[in-house]
Amino acid sequence: MLKNLLAIHFIYNKIPIILKIHFLNFLAVKLKQNAENTNS
Repeated sequence: MLKNLLAIHFIYNKIPIILKIHFLNFLAVKLKQNAENTNS
């Protein structure tokens, strides 16, 4: 279990910061769309 967490952490640190930001923006857009869909 701990080894898996360390491996995931290591891989995550290898991901460029730009990709992380793109991913967060993508998630934010998806969440916003979901919120608008449930409101209407």
